[in-house]
Amino acid sequence: MEASKCHAHIKALVDGDRKVSEVFVTDRMGANLCAYPATSDYDQGDEDKWFKPFLEAQNPYFGKAKKDASSGSLQIQASYLIKDGNTPMGVVVIGSNAVSYTHLRAHETSLH
Repeated sequence: MEASKCHAHIKALVDGDRKVSEVFVTDRMGANLCAYPATSDYDQGDEDKWFKPFLEAQNPYFGKAKKDASSGSLQIQASYLIKDGNTPMGVVVIGSNAVSYTHLRAHETSLH
């Protein structure tokens, strides 16, 4: 998916659901391909939200609630592995304003 289409898709996810505070997509090295809104950290490859689903097959991976530097809100992030067939391609991370895991899991279908 080209960056502009990726950005438009994730912007629609964030704008269409007030419980979702951010979404970003990484490549296979953990670098951000697209993000909405802009994130303060370009490289996710050194963080559990990328490392756990991509290298350790914890899919989905749910992080602990913490204050997000970009939005200033208490946030929970869920990370999902992106594959092309059986080949891992990257990770999509959905940030939610401290809501239940059920809400984050509901977005799994919109990511396929």
